[in-house]
Amino acid sequence: MEQLFRKSVREMVPYHAPYIIEGIKLDANENTYPVLEALRAHMSEWAQTMPINYYPDTDSTKLREAIGKLYDVEADWVLCGVGSDQVIDCLMRSTLEVGECIVVPKPSFSMYKLSATVNHGEVIEVPLNEDFSYNVETLEEAILAHKPKLTFICNPNNPTGSKMALEAIKRLAKLKIGFLVIDEAYMEFTEESGIQLLKDYPQVIVLRTFSKAYGLAGSRVGYALAAPEVIQMIGKVKPPYNLNCFSEEIATWVANHHGHFMPLIKSIVESREDFKRYLESLGCTVYPSATNFLWIDSKWPLDDYLRDASIYVKRFQYNEKRYYRISIGTKQQMEQVKRDLKSKVKGEM
Repeated sequence: MEQLFRKSVREMVPYHAPYIIEGIKLDANENTYPVLEALRAHMSEWAQTMPINYYPDTDSTKLREAIGKLYDVEADWVLCGVGSDQVIDCLMRSTLEVGECIVVPKPSFSMYKLSATVNHGEVIEVPLNEDFSYNVETLEEAILAHKPKLTFICNPNNPTGSKMALEAIKRLAKLKIGFLVIDEAYMEFTEESGIQLLKDYPQVIVLRTFSKAYGLAGSRVGYALAAPEVIQMIGKVKPPYNLNCFSEEIATWVANHHGHFMPLIKSIVESREDFKRYLESLGCTVYPSATNFLWIDSKWPLDDYLRDASIYVKRFQYNEKRYYRISIGTKQQMEQVKRDLKSKVKGEM
C-alpha cells in the first residue's frame, strides 16, 4: 500500500506536536494569559444566535475588512486562512511548478520546508550566523544564484527569536526575484513591520496570525497582506468556506479591539527580559529575542528538569547541539518556572 503514495510523502517526517492540557505549557509560543472577559462575554452573546446551520462566508468579508482597518488598506489586500499554515500552503500551490525552489533561513519555521515538499518544490536552506542572527549577504547570494519563486523571511524568526532589520529586508525586496514572504507571526512583540513595503514592492507578501500575541491559537486564524492582484491569484487555490463562523467572529472582535491586548503584550515582553536575566544567572546562553519566547543554550537538561514539575518546554537539536525554546507565560507561571529550575540546578552544582 505504501507504494501508492507519492515518494515525497513516503519520505516526509510529519509535523507532530503533543497535546498537553495539564501543568504549565510553554512549548508552543502560545499566549497563556486568561481569555479577556470582554471577549468571553461577546462570544457568549454571539453563540445565542450563531448561524451554525449555514456555511460561513467563504470570503471572510467582515474579518478582512477589520484587518484592513488595522493596516489602512482595503479588504482586497487581505486573504484569511486556517492559521498561517494554510496561507503558506496556498502560496506554494499557487506559485510552484514541479522542481522550482524556495529559499528559507535555517533554522526556521518547519512548515516552509514541509509545504514546499508536498507541493513538489525544492528547498534551499540558508544558515543563520553562528549567533543565530540573519545574514542578508548569504540570503542575497542564494536568491541571485537560485532564482526562487518564494523567499521566506520569518521575522522575528521561530525558533531563534532573531530579527532582520527593515533596511535589510528592503535590500532583498529590491532584487525583485520571485515573491519575498515576510512571516510576521511575532511582530506584535517588536517593531518595524514589512507591511510598509507592500505598496512600493508588489512582490512582497506579509503573513500575520492571531495565534500568538492575541491568544487565539485554538481558533486557527492567519492571514496574508499583499497587493490585490496577488491576493486574487492566491485565493484561487484557497479551499471554499475554509474559515468557520466561530473563528471569523472571534478574530473579527479581536481585530476591532486590538488595543485591549497591548497591556498583555507589554507584560509578556517584560517577563521575557526578566526571565532572560534569570537564565543567564544560571550560566545559560540566551540569545536576543524579539518574540514571546527565548532561544537557549544550556548545559542543564532544562526540559527534563521542568517536566518533573509538569512544565513543558521545547527541545531542539541543531548542528549536533541541544537548544531549548521556552515560551513566556504569565508572570506567575514564569516565577514558578524560576523556582523549579533553581531547585534543580542547585542540586546539580
